[in-house]
Amino acid sequence: MKAKERHQLKKNELQDTLVDIWLYLQKNGSKVISIIVLVIVIIGMLLYLNYSSKQVRVREWDQLFAVSANAANVSPEDLSRLAQESSDKNFAAFALVRAGDMWLMQTLFDEHADKQKLTESASNAYSTVINKYPNNKIALGSAKMGLAAIYEINQNWDKAKQTYQTVMKNKELIGTGIPMLAKSRLN
Repeated sequence: MKAKERHQLKKNELQDTLVDIWLYLQKNGSKVISIIVLVIVIIGMLLYLNYSSKQVRVREWDQLFAVSANAANVSPEDLSRLAQESSDKNFAAFALVRAGDMWLMQTLFDEHADKQKLTESASNAYSTVINKYPNNKIALGSAKMGLAAIYEINQNWDKAKQTYQTVMKNKELIGTGIPMLAKSRLN
């Protein structure tokens, strides 16, 4: 008998609660619907912004890949500009390293180029990566290798040696191949 009474009381409490909710919704329904719509719109905006920022990063990486694959038609200035415009730090770091590498290659292989200007541009690109993007270890190691190559071009053997040794001792670069390249250059 007691179980039947408890069940009847709980049933009445549930019924009273549902009636109270129904009355509240009838009285304040437009406010509740407005709040629900506002929450849905905010969630939708956040999802859209997240999606569009991912799309921008994908497009930037696609541009860098296309530029790297078609290097004959691209200038290091274009890469530097892309790096400045990018909100993706990893993209900017790799674009600057690639620009520095291109300036460095021009220094080595273009007989008619202004070698001082090119090495200065490459050095600035590498230094920007080192100072601005130190968390990207691969770009950082590549930039240090580029600076060491510039030191060699300028016959600053002590600085080149010191830079190669620093790269070789960097435990975060193990497995990237950069320390082996530094060791090879040092020898």
